[in-house]
Amino acid sequence: LANVLLVGVLDMHLISGKDLPRMDYLGLCDPYVVIEVDGYVIQSQTLYKTLTPQWDEHLMIPIFLTQSSNVVVTVYDWDKIGDHDLIGSFEFPMEEWEFGGPEQEEWPL
Repeated sequence: LANVLLVGVLDMHLISGKDLPRMDYLGLCDPYVVIEVDGYVIQSQTLYKTLTPQWDEHLMIPIFLTQSSNVVVTVYDWDKIGDHDLIGSFEFPMEEWEFGGPEQEEWPL
């Protein structure tokens, strides 16, 4: 850790999702989002029984000088029993977010 320098924080504003697939037997979904950058993982809250989640949640990820990798965003369906189901994921290069990054983006899963 002595050779690693914290240079900032990536503030991901997780706003919402739309048209999520039906994952449960009731035809709904219990989505949550996991964001990973160079082994640092942070998770959103789980929103239950919705295909159009509205998180409006800020997820803060520390960025270190040694990082030049991708941000990986994965959406899961929470299950009470067994493994949680993968809904989808996407990734983008960290360089796209230097000096503030885009104001707003949408990504398909």
